[in-house]
Amino acid sequence: MQLISGNLIQDVTYQIELNETSNIVDVFLTSVNTISLNVRAVGLETGTAGWAAPGFNAGTWSATNQAFRFAPIQAATIQWSGQNIIGSTTGTSIQAVPSTSGYYTCTVTNPLTGCTKVDSVAVNFNVSPSPQIVENDTTLCNPEFIYVHVQDTGAYSGGYPSGTTFTWSAIGVPIPDLDSISSSGNGSSYSVIVTLPSGCSATSDTITVLTKSVAVVDVINNATCSGGGSIEVEVTSGIANYNYVWSTDLAQTNIVRNVTLSSNRDTLANLTAGTYYLQVYDEAGTPASCNSGVLTYVVKWIKSNCCFCYSNGYYMFR
Repeated sequence: MQLISGNLIQDVTYQIELNETSNIVDVFLTSVNTISLNVRAVGLETGTAGWAAPGFNAGTWSATNQAFRFAPIQAATIQWSGQNIIGSTTGTSIQAVPSTSGYYTCTVTNPLTGCTKVDSVAVNFNVSPSPQIVENDTTLCNPEFIYVHVQDTGAYSGGYPSGTTFTWSAIGVPIPDLDSISSSGNGSSYSVIVTLPSGCSATSDTITVLTKSVAVVDVINNATCSGGGSIEVEVTSGIANYNYVWSTDLAQTNIVRNVTLSSNRDTLANLTAGTYYLQVYDEAGTPASCNSGVLTYVVKWIKSNCCFCYSNGYYMFR
C-alpha cells in the first residue's frame, strides 16, 4: 500500500484482522511515518464516535513492526447477596421476600482491573398484623352492653407491641383509639384498623351487634259494677313473635294469661278492679329474645249510683 501526500509517496505495509465473534480488531504495521502525511491516527470510527491508540492519534509519529488491538469495553459485573432473592442476582435490580430484617449487598467488579465497589442497604422486616374480632355477632337487650375486643391470629397472637394504634369504626364512623369498645344503645357493625409502630396495618373482620328493647304502650279501661275492665297493650319495638305473660302478682307466680302471638297487640279483658302485671318477650322462644321487664297496671272501679252493695245493714257505694 502507498500513502500519497502531495509529492511524497510512502509505502505502508499493514494487516487488519477482525474477529466477528469477540468484535476484536487487530492492526499490524511494519513501517509507517506520518511526517508530512495526512495519515494521523491508528484507530476506529463509526461516523459518530472514534477510538484511537494513545500516542498514535495526532501529530507526527512512526511505527515499525507494531500491533494495535481494539477490543470492546467489558461491562462491569454485578453480584447481589441477601436472603430470599427471587430470580437473577446479577442484574441492576433484584426482587426479594425477606423473612427477617437484614442487609442486601451489591458488589460491582471492573473486569479489566478486578477492582470492586461494595454497597449495602438495610431492609427492616415487619410482619403485618392479622386482627380478628373476638366476639361473634350478637343481640343485646337494652340496656345491656358488651365489650368488643380484637386479637391477632398471626405473628402477634401474644399481644401487639407498644405503640400499636387501634382505629375502631361503627358503620364506618371512627371511634377513639382503644383496644376494645363497649357496644350499647342501638347497636352497630364494628371493625378495627390495627396499625403497628412500623406503619404496617390491617383491617379486622366485622361484628354486628344488634341492641333492641321491648317497649309497650297501654290503654286501661276501668271496671264497672259488673266488671268489664280491660288492659289493652301494643308493643312498639321488638321483633315478633311476642309472648305476653299476665299475672296478679309482681313475681308472676299467679299467671292469668300466657300467650304467644305474631301480633304486637294483646288484651286482658273482663277484669275487676285490681293491680295486674305484664311481661312481654319478643322473638319468643329464641336465644335472642328480649323482654319488657314487669309492667304494672291498675284497674279502678267506676263509681255509679246504681252500683252499690249491702254490708252490715248499710248500702254502700263502691
